[in-house]
Amino acid sequence: MTIIIHDDTIFLYVIKRMNQSLRLLIYKGEIMSNFNELIKNYEKIRDYVRDFHVYGYKCRNDYSSKSGRSYDNERRRIESYLDSYVQYEYTPRGKQLYITADMIDLQENPLFDTWMTKTFTRNDIVLHFIILDILREYEALTINEIADIIVRDYLNHFEEAKIPDTMTIRNKLNEYVNIGFLLSNKKGRTLCYSISKGLLDDLTMNIIKKLSTACGYYQNVSPIGVLGHFIRLQLDKSNTNSLFSFRHIYLAHTLDDEVMLNILLAIQDNKVIELISVNRRNSTKMKNIVLPIKILVNVSTGRRYLICFNYKKKIYSTYRLDNIADVIITDDKKNIAEHIDKVESLLNMSYGITFSNKKLEKLKIILYIDEEKEDYIRKRIIREGRHGKVEKISKNTYSYIIEVADVNEMVPWLRTFIGRIISFQCSNKAIESKFIEDINTMYNMYGG
Repeated sequence: MTIIIHDDTIFLYVIKRMNQSLRLLIYKGEIMSNFNELIKNYEKIRDYVRDFHVYGYKCRNDYSSKSGRSYDNERRRIESYLDSYVQYEYTPRGKQLYITADMIDLQENPLFDTWMTKTFTRNDIVLHFIILDILREYEALTINEIADIIVRDYLNHFEEAKIPDTMTIRNKLNEYVNIGFLLSNKKGRTLCYSISKGLLDDLTMNIIKKLSTACGYYQNVSPIGVLGHFIRLQLDKSNTNSLFSFRHIYLAHTLDDEVMLNILLAIQDNKVIELISVNRRNSTKMKNIVLPIKILVNVSTGRRYLICFNYKKKIYSTYRLDNIADVIITDDKKNIAEHIDKVESLLNMSYGITFSNKKLEKLKIILYIDEEKEDYIRKRIIREGRHGKVEKISKNTYSYIIEVADVNEMVPWLRTFIGRIISFQCSNKAIESKFIEDINTMYNMYGG
């Protein structure tokens, strides 16, 4: 990563005092007038990275909701972050960009690099090193003591140094307390700040080293895997090779890690959240106040869903995590345990993630299964058919009957049995007609 500093004299002085090996490339000059690879809000590139990785067929003109310049800037950022994984294809519609990676060669998710792109101000970077440098020498200091040392031991060495005001220093200290870099304790009526022992403790570093192998696995298969990646980066950055290789991982899951983290924290503390979701059809954003209850993962598609109670609609709702733009944890506490049994009972009558208090839809299909050669088909239906019942009608003929909240969720699974289905009956006549119509369309296209 490149750090660009206009007045770098103070910064260099701090680095020299700290005597640390920092992998920084410093330029003295202006940032390119129209483009900066760093971003303030991760949401800025999240959708673009997902589109380029998951779909990979969109061209510049397909992003009609945003300007062409905006698309160009985000594309250039992504190319900078993921240079070796970005490919192009020229089509009659235009130049298509896509992100591709061979799973067998991957030891960690390349999209983790997109998290290391947060922008910062001159005060951010200068105060970061100065504050940590000061608190490494002193056990605990007040805000006024820290401000005095900054001026006396650092900024007084320079004629035109810009002295940050006390509020700026206080905000930076409180920010570092919130993320665990610093500790704050009151001595009498005075608030004192000290460096978190976790940053200096040799025992902590030894624990991290022992966790390296576990994190090599965790970072690619568990929720919020980017945390495992960051832990491993505390070790030798040139030697973070993992013992594991993976046949398949969902690379795009990391794009939702911040959303997932906030949801899990809210569930842990029984907190209500303000959820901002995006309608992908028209790119509009909607705000809802909900109580998060459970996260569901579709093992076939990799899609993840939040089950929650929507206070405005007074119903249980589901939201795809990749359609959630932001999660704000409120101070309102509710008892999630009161909703667990109700959600479980609704899920027991659902094939996927859709549930409703309305009348259940009934499905009945008759299948031909060769008992001598294809008994594995019968076993598969029993295994994958949830609470549906499989019964033998006659030789090589079986029925499968189920009642669910939404039969439409079952259609992709049911299509895998086309060629064996003798009859298809559904209480939802629209789904029944559509399913039969699709089969007739296939016969007309391919013959049969």
